[in-house]
Amino acid sequence: MFREVLYTLSWILILSICAISVAAAQTKQQQLITLFDTLSNRQNFNGCVLISDQGEVLLQSAYGIGRAGTQRRLTNESRFEIGSITKAFTAIAIMQLKEKGLLQYDDSLTRFLPELPFPRVTIKHLLSNISGIEEFLSWTEGEIDMSASQSNASIIGTLSEKKTQPSFVPGQGFHYSNTNYLLLASIIEIVSNIPFEEYLSRNIFKPCGMQNTSVGARHKRSLSLEYAYDYSWDGSQNRLVQTDSLKRYPKFMSGIKGAYGIFTTSSDLFRWVQALSDYKLVSAATFNEAMTPSFIKDGTMVAEVSPGIPYAAGWSIIPDDSGSNNMFSSGIYGGYTSLVVRNSSRERTVILLSNSNETTDLMGVMNHVDEILESERLSFPDLVRPKRGISLPEKQLRGYSGKYRAIKGASDELCIVFANNHLYGKFNHFMEQNLFPESENVLFANEAESKLIFKSGSDGNVLGFTLTGSGIERYFEKVR
Repeated sequence: MFREVLYTLSWILILSICAISVAAAQTKQQQLITLFDTLSNRQNFNGCVLISDQGEVLLQSAYGIGRAGTQRRLTNESRFEIGSITKAFTAIAIMQLKEKGLLQYDDSLTRFLPELPFPRVTIKHLLSNISGIEEFLSWTEGEIDMSASQSNASIIGTLSEKKTQPSFVPGQGFHYSNTNYLLLASIIEIVSNIPFEEYLSRNIFKPCGMQNTSVGARHKRSLSLEYAYDYSWDGSQNRLVQTDSLKRYPKFMSGIKGAYGIFTTSSDLFRWVQALSDYKLVSAATFNEAMTPSFIKDGTMVAEVSPGIPYAAGWSIIPDDSGSNNMFSSGIYGGYTSLVVRNSSRERTVILLSNSNETTDLMGVMNHVDEILESERLSFPDLVRPKRGISLPEKQLRGYSGKYRAIKGASDELCIVFANNHLYGKFNHFMEQNLFPESENVLFANEAESKLIFKSGSDGNVLGFTLTGSGIERYFEKVR
């Protein structure tokens, strides 16, 4: 009798545990649905999401438009450009070639591209962003033809002509640069003797079952109905517009391979993460070796994309208490923004893809996703409201064009260009940003909290501006 009661109680306990687990999973699932429904209704998320926890997909859904002016909405099979997440694919290709003995991490860059003036830079330096090679996306009109579509070959040709030396001794500093991964893609083509896109298709996409993934320049080929066009905020019209009509670099830099340029879906990215977890593309030993962050500064510091977040092979690494290396990879290009989080200690994957980045804060959204998955606590990010501006006559906009230099402190410079009826500002060696008028003498950028307050002379000509915001106030004088 006692034995039968014990047996019955055991089954009740097991069934109760199962019921609690299912209820918890449903609670998390419903909270995730509520989170993204709310973000979509706020117009703070236009894109696709896939969230898997403990090996179970809790949410896969699409929100918003795929192309403005049509009735076409996004679906789970919509294709997005994933920006710098491409770097993690490029790194896997390098690992595969290394595993086959076709290259070594300490091989010099000039072994493959002898025309470049970087004999001390190695493949490992490129993988870890510790080469010191300049960022090609920061080049100005004087360094690159902004009317022509660029390619890996044209960028390499310019690097060879400029002969600009690395900003630090290779291996002794960290500087995130898309140039590093452009060079790795070219090495892949030289070693494999096939185009980069073909190498990835044969050796990564097909083995992973990624049937809706490809490499290529945006808008350069016949686009499927599932193509998700990208949109950016125009602060002079106060509305989202197709990115290519507003920003310059996405169009003429879209032919670059290796640093960005992969188009894919949330489903295909999930297949890729699963293949990485199963070591389907390279062995565990090869993968773990590449994912070990490099030491810099004579071995006293780790190469980090931000404090406490080491960088390796296209991923930012977040060590946890269990010793597992959890990681994420993110990307921004044009109006696209993307995030893949791989939490191996919890068998968790989060994939977020958006085609309107200035109305969406993916990192902020991820914090709330993590809160749900960790503690089943639902909360919402702050409402994202793009800055609003005004329209000004072309003559007045042209008056802001010129070169400005800080009169105190560091020799910071800002160049403002008027082109395509828009203003573009480039600060030092950073990539240019759109500038929009808030009033007749104030400009702002979507990506920064700062404002530029301009001062004009009695003749109406601009003399300079005061940079304010984030506790900063500095005056820049117009020098040209």
